[in-house]
Amino acid sequence: SLVGEPSCRFTTSTDYKRFRHEATNAVVCKPKSRNTDERRIRYIGALFTGVALDWYMLWQAQRTTLLQEVNPSPKELERRAKEYDMLIQDMDTQFKDPLEIQTYRSLLNKVNQGNMPFNEYATYLLNAVLLAELNPSRTRIW
Repeated sequence: SLVGEPSCRFTTSTDYKRFRHEATNAVVCKPKSRNTDERRIRYIGALFTGVALDWYMLWQAQRTTLLQEVNPSPKELERRAKEYDMLIQDMDTQFKDPLEIQTYRSLLNKVNQGNMPFNEYATYLLNAVLLAELNPSRTRIW
């Protein structure tokens, strides 16, 4: 596998973006060992520490309760069919910076080339535009 294990454990919201990227890449790049939602969920959960681990343990306890339902509702059956995706969605809701896009848009106004070679600056600028969820082909907007 070209992608290794995540280099970080997840503790707080400040490192969420990097953690999410590395952990979800590690899941995708190990399809044989992480081939079920159960394995994916437990793998991601093993990377949590601190307050994030407390949140995950609550999430897992709720999941366990829901899985014990003998006659689950249609909504619960839908949740069970995509548990890993639901974990990622719930993590985003809990830990993703709600002002992330606004922050990137604000930073975009401050981007300058400085000492960067032009190609690096162009890549940096385009990445900033995409993170700010702006259309890179509409330069007058950003």
